[in-house]
Amino acid sequence: MVYVVAAVSLTAADDCSCPSEELSRTKIERALDERRLADAERLILSIDSASTQCRALRAKWFAALAVKRYDGKEAKAQSANITTGICRRLDASRELHAAQAQLLLNNYKESAELFLRSVSLATLPDHADLRVMSYVGLSAAYAEMAERHRAVEAARKALDVARQYPTDQSLGAAHNVLGSRLTQLSANDTNVSLVHEGNLHLDSSVPYLRKAGLYQFLANTYAIYVYRALQQGDTILALAWCDSILAFRETIAFASQRSQTFWFRHEIAMRQGRFPDAVREAENMILEADRAGFLLMQANARRCLAAALEKMGDYQRALHTQRDYERLHDSAVNMERLRTVTELEEKYDQTQNERTIEHQRTQAKLDNMRFWWIAAIAVVLLLALTFTVVLIRQRSLIARTRILEAEQKLHRARMNPHVLFNLITSLQAKALSENPASEMPRYLSSLATLMRSTLESTYLDTVTLHDEIENVQRMVELQRLRLDGEVKLDLHIDSDVDVTSLRVPPLLLQPLVENALEHGAAPYNVKVTVTRTENHLHIVVVNAVQATDERKEHRHRSRASDILQDRLALLDRLYNSTSTFYAERSDTEYTVRIVLPILEAQES
Repeated sequence: MVYVVAAVSLTAADDCSCPSEELSRTKIERALDERRLADAERLILSIDSASTQCRALRAKWFAALAVKRYDGKEAKAQSANITTGICRRLDASRELHAAQAQLLLNNYKESAELFLRSVSLATLPDHADLRVMSYVGLSAAYAEMAERHRAVEAARKALDVARQYPTDQSLGAAHNVLGSRLTQLSANDTNVSLVHEGNLHLDSSVPYLRKAGLYQFLANTYAIYVYRALQQGDTILALAWCDSILAFRETIAFASQRSQTFWFRHEIAMRQGRFPDAVREAENMILEADRAGFLLMQANARRCLAAALEKMGDYQRALHTQRDYERLHDSAVNMERLRTVTELEEKYDQTQNERTIEHQRTQAKLDNMRFWWIAAIAVVLLLALTFTVVLIRQRSLIARTRILEAEQKLHRARMNPHVLFNLITSLQAKALSENPASEMPRYLSSLATLMRSTLESTYLDTVTLHDEIENVQRMVELQRLRLDGEVKLDLHIDSDVDVTSLRVPPLLLQPLVENALEHGAAPYNVKVTVTRTENHLHIVVVNAVQATDERKEHRHRSRASDILQDRLALLDRLYNSTSTFYAERSDTEYTVRIVLPILEAQES
């Protein structure tokens, strides 16, 4: 009975027309043009929504209404409803047609998968007819695979959907298929309730099938009635049901179904002893079987003809017909054997492919695990190598820092004798003056304080700017001994420079000021300016100079600038900073500019 389901579902997949379209279009357009939006909405809601075409029409008018209301989101949503509803129905219909084709080719497993896919696509309310026919076809596929309980379950789902969205076509097909499946299930079961339920569904399907014009399903129901009457021995009732089937013979699409009807009439004639009628019915059955093209059906038709001819005494024709039967039957059996062998080969190939795929998956997992193990080992080795390099570099940096600190102390040690030499020279000059006794104790006390401060700075990387300025002032006071008071120190420190917290390298300003007094021009006026930016401290030392002979300048050249530049370079390496030292000489002035990083609260 598979062919019955296929024929009806093909008809059921077509969209119905929307009779209200032409009637409503003019009124809706007029209401929209006159901006009577409430009337337009009422007219749109009055359109029947039983079919996809009508639902698409409603969505189209709702989109136009949303445009009039300046609601872009609603218009977009309604347009999407049109496209989504139609596209999903077309996709479901395409899968349904493909499933029916596979069902006719006896590819039951493939057809069941396609029917299930069609069910999953037909989800909207107006797709209910497609969903019903998909369940009907799925039930037929399960029945052909001898999965009778699953066939009954699919038929019950078809009836549930048909009752939720009732139409004559859906209700008739669902009741008919469920009744047929229950009848098949009761053939191997003594459960009387199954037989009774099957008969109820078959009887319920008849009025729906007549209204919907589903004659294939109606013929299926009548065929079951014929079979039931023959089982009960009521040949008259069985013949009446056969006549009912032949009454709409031309509307039955499949020759195989018509051949089945003629087989019923042949069987009835044989039981009643009307052998000429049995021969005529068998010949009609052969004609329809040949049209259907099923070898086994053709063979069975010839077997029935041979039996009727034998009863009539036409043995020669019966012999020829029997030989035709045996030839066709052998061909059908050979084709069935070939099909069985082909299916076994396909299953074997599928099993081999699955084993190959499983082996490849296992191998891929092993390769993946091997890769991750190698990657993990590589990462561990890389981390160990990185840790070793960092440790070595750390130790190298510590050693380098110690070397830098030693170099700093060495440069300060080089600077201290230089400054003290100049101061002692100044005291010597004072001692040789006319009246040194009165001022000498004070100068010696100042020199002792300066020496003590210089000695303490030897153990420090940095000192406060306040301490450095005090040392410069003491040194200037001592230099006044040699220069007879013609020394003036002009300090300009910005208000945002905190001299008590900012730190500088020790002996930074003292050599520069001392060098300005040593090689500058009288009167000795040294200007020291200290300013601060966001990240740097700027120090400028300016003093007057006089033109000197180049050889004399070379002989008395001070080493303070060279030593200071080396100390700033070491400072940059120690603190990873950037310092600059710039000296410029003009005809009247000598200017030194120093830029230091901001160092605060850094003690040795």
